[in-house]
Amino acid sequence: AVVSTQSTGWTSTLIWDLLNFLVPSVLMLVLFQCFADNVKAFSGSNVFIVLLVEMLYGWAVIPLMYLLGHIFHNEVLAYTRLITLNVLTGTMASLVVFIL
Repeated sequence: AVVSTQSTGWTSTLIWDLLNFLVPSVLMLVLFQCFADNVKAFSGSNVFIVLLVEMLYGWAVIPLMYLLGHIFHNEVLAYTRLITLNVLTGTMASLVVFIL
């Protein structure tokens, strides 16, 4: 009974976080559709591929954040450090793509 309760809790939390990740992803695609007139990546069926990549990123990062959150003893410190890690790695990845 305890295992079932824990798995239900983690599953519902993961689903909630993925839904919360879906909303800004869709809004971002709407903005891209409105303002990126000549970009092929955001036209036709490519929009669904971009959304799929976004959601696969969320599917990979959200459980990673759950795991890394247990390293810290303070939740506020964990949240702050993990957000900083996400921003820095995202910025570095964008910079590498821009340079190459």
